[in-house]
Amino acid sequence: MDHNADETDALFTGEAMMVSPARSTATTVIPAYPSTLRPMTIKQLYDGFLEDIERYPIVVDGDTVSSVILIGTVSHSTVRMNHWSFDLQDATGLINISFSSETTSDFKLAWSSSNGDYVQLFGKPAMNDRFLQIKSFKIRLIENYNDTTHHYLYTIHTTLDIRKRNTHKARMEPDSTASTVFPKGPSITPSEVPLHSSTKDKIVAILRDPSYRDIQHGVSLKLIRSALDISQDEIMQVITEQIYIGMIYTTIDDNHFKSSI
Repeated sequence: MDHNADETDALFTGEAMMVSPARSTATTVIPAYPSTLRPMTIKQLYDGFLEDIERYPIVVDGDTVSSVILIGTVSHSTVRMNHWSFDLQDATGLINISFSSETTSDFKLAWSSSNGDYVQLFGKPAMNDRFLQIKSFKIRLIENYNDTTHHYLYTIHTTLDIRKRNTHKARMEPDSTASTVFPKGPSITPSEVPLHSSTKDKIVAILRDPSYRDIQHGVSLKLIRSALDISQDEIMQVITEQIYIGMIYTTIDDNHFKSSI
């Protein structure tokens, strides 16, 4: 595991306490991306979240995540008819969970569970208002606390395995993964863009900068957000307008762009 072992600290440190105000069901998004089920921490989940999963999928370590396995303690538990809502907290953060009881065992679990209980759940990311929520399709009560340790070890193993695979892929096919990393060499930064430039001019400057324009699959939305301190909605509004008049076009998907000139 060499030096990569040190990187696992990021899975369990840092602030990710984004509290969902939800006590109602959310709309689950079924993305047109490969289905994946991955064990993870709540911090990892928030790190891959870009404001609105209805338009932008959750991406962790370069992989789109459609379903997750989480483990943690129950708090603010509320049961109404066949709907169970609670906040799940692990060592890295807290997220709201929505669960619809469909079987007798589901009802029994929902009504018998108490705040402080440890549970493992399987679910899909969903949006409730502007907050991230998990719509769970399976929950089980943790009775053997070794399961908690196993979950974190499984999360670390999966993360390191995916990073190793992506690193190997990048070495074998450097051009195909260029758009997922920052380009090498001089790159444009907010300080190099005139302070009073419009949002359109700033985005166009990024797309036309020599360090970015030669990326094979175009400049990613995440890279633009990282280079400029501008909200995602504002960026996409400008890009949509520029696509309409033919000044910008999409490449491999709706989140990668190039300038037409």
